[in-house]
Amino acid sequence: MNPLSLFRGDGLRGRSMRSSFFTILNMGSQNLLRLGGNLVLTRLLFPEAFGIMALVQVVMSGLQMFSDIGVNLSIIQNKRGNDPAFLDSAWVLQIGRGSVLWIATLLLAAPVASFYEAPILAQLLPIAGLTTVIQGFNSTKLATANRNLALGRVTMIRLMANAVGLFVLIALAYWLQSVWALVIGGLVAPLIVMVLSHTALPGHRNRFRLERSAIGDLTRFGKYIFLSTIAGFLTLQSDRAILGKLVSLSDLALYNIAFMLATLPRMLQQSLVGQVLYALYANRPPTESDENYRNIAKARSLVIGVTVAIAGILAIAGDHLIILMYDPRYEAAGVLLVLMAIGALPGLISGSYNNAVLAAGNSRRFAFLVAMSALLQLGVLLIGVTHFGVIGAALSPCVSALLFYPIQIWTVRPYRAWIPRQDLLFGLAGCAIAALAIWVNHAAIQTAFDQFLPG
Repeated sequence: MNPLSLFRGDGLRGRSMRSSFFTILNMGSQNLLRLGGNLVLTRLLFPEAFGIMALVQVVMSGLQMFSDIGVNLSIIQNKRGNDPAFLDSAWVLQIGRGSVLWIATLLLAAPVASFYEAPILAQLLPIAGLTTVIQGFNSTKLATANRNLALGRVTMIRLMANAVGLFVLIALAYWLQSVWALVIGGLVAPLIVMVLSHTALPGHRNRFRLERSAIGDLTRFGKYIFLSTIAGFLTLQSDRAILGKLVSLSDLALYNIAFMLATLPRMLQQSLVGQVLYALYANRPPTESDENYRNIAKARSLVIGVTVAIAGILAIAGDHLIILMYDPRYEAAGVLLVLMAIGALPGLISGSYNNAVLAAGNSRRFAFLVAMSALLQLGVLLIGVTHFGVIGAALSPCVSALLFYPIQIWTVRPYRAWIPRQDLLFGLAGCAIAALAIWVNHAAIQTAFDQFLPG
């Protein structure tokens, strides 16, 4: 069989393969641009700027996640996901959410600046918050393209927006020589995506209207997404939110640089799961047939294999990569990258299961899973940071993922989502990667314990 034939046709397999390719292309290109920009910006700006920007990102991510009502997920999952009245109602809700988020940013700016003892945050956050208004006006064509596994043009839009945004950001950094360049430059890419989502994609052109039944469907599905994303904030952002209060801005900048690289596998996996596996679970539930189960197992194996391999490279070579790419001010981020990549392995192996529950329409059980994961993550993080500082934060995802796994399996088994043989094989591979990474980097790890441990 010609391998290219897998990518052809309008069947589910062809669309899934093309969507996987475009998702990987999008994530790979975005992160290459982000890494290249980061390497340039670290030479133009002082380390503390990245610590301040990390706090801005934590606050903005928190607001985004604390107010998520699952509009895009609802469009993908709901049977009316291509209905113009449903799409327009979702769009109006999305605009309202973005506007409320910006108002919340204005109200929180001064208290956040006082809490972190960084007065400039009071000025930066209202400008950064404009991103929520811009994204609120994104066309629902983005979600329907995801629903229909037609991501080619969406990928091109995002790549162009990120490339132009990075160029503007670097130019501003060279001109302003301040953290303002990061905040103002960060508005460019979302603005381009918003405009092109309306003008460059096929599909229904949104207009202002609300349909009562559509609002009911969106809010019923979204209320548990809202709860789950609050918990998701604790899982994804609590480390930097806590460290921002306990460590210096310079150490937070080192942690954030390591975090940016260490989360590449997780971000890629989340994109593949959210844009490909989620649609497969929704359109071909594994409970319906053995063939569906096998096809999802194959797709899941590919997703986990690729992301675990990337995490393995970062775990083994992370210290050398940082030394090679960054100037000496940031070299200490290398060993943090090694530890974070090791700590990410268990979560990568079990990372796709929650979406099987959500694709089945059970947002309540999905919220339960995310909430339990968040509580474990927060508890382990607080213990780790208290006793081991930055190192404890780097390794806490490993411990919390292992503790969460039995709860996760118990919850997803009714949906025939658990694939134990895959988990065992990838678990053994993860153990081997972790052992090799520790052996290769043992000297750097010992130095990090001397440098970063509290007291």
